[in-house]
Amino acid sequence: MENRMQIFQNEEFGELRTVRKNGDPWFVGKDVAKALGYSNPRKAIIDHVDPEDRYCGDGVTIHDSIGREQHPVVINESGLYSLILSSKLESAKRFKHWVTSEVLPSIRRHGAYMTDALLEQAAGNADVAAQVVRALSEERTLNKKLAGQLKQAEAQLTVALPKAAYFDALVDCPDCTGIRLTAKELGVPQSMFTAYLVRKKYAYYDSKGIMHPHALPYRNGLFVVREFIAPNGHRGTQMLVTPRGKQVFLAERSEIIG
Repeated sequence: MENRMQIFQNEEFGELRTVRKNGDPWFVGKDVAKALGYSNPRKAIIDHVDPEDRYCGDGVTIHDSIGREQHPVVINESGLYSLILSSKLESAKRFKHWVTSEVLPSIRRHGAYMTDALLEQAAGNADVAAQVVRALSEERTLNKKLAGQLKQAEAQLTVALPKAAYFDALVDCPDCTGIRLTAKELGVPQSMFTAYLVRKKYAYYDSKGIMHPHALPYRNGLFVVREFIAPNGHRGTQMLVTPRGKQVFLAERSEIIG
């Protein structure tokens, strides 16, 4: 765990502290939980973040307001998305937008949180510019390890499901949503989302123009298929995105809108 703290600031959500672990960004879980409105951050992390997506121990040290050392629980991107998707606050969507559209893209692009204010400060101060260059050099070295980050995150999100008949895999899923609503939750146009699903082999259209999931992402728990009966007696099926699928597509949002 690289113990150099990066602090992101947002007027609405306050402070978000991060450290690096094997080149990947890890977030102080308490900061994330507080920003998302959880009344008990510790309980929220235990309830919603898988053990492999959180860490607490040697190598992660911060100091409180009077200088005492603390070892906070930190969470990776997968854990971050779990807390976002589990939050009931309307502001969770704005927090997600800030993290996915500004913080994470900036980290991946520059290897540091490069705001316009910091760039302007560096442009007018040689010492600050030198510090930024050194930081970027260090972070770019670490970023060589990020090439497989998305695949690793997907692997962590994947839980093997028993092979079963197509409709037998359907269980009660109150948090599953259709394509239109899922696209709205992700903040992307529906047409762009469906095109991405087809392009990346997550789903396909049949001869009647109905979307179905491919076998692998279906078995991996990204989708369920619901059978319905229309008022006129017509029977049909609808592909729904599971909470696990939403985590995956939230992680891939930059690709979806790219």
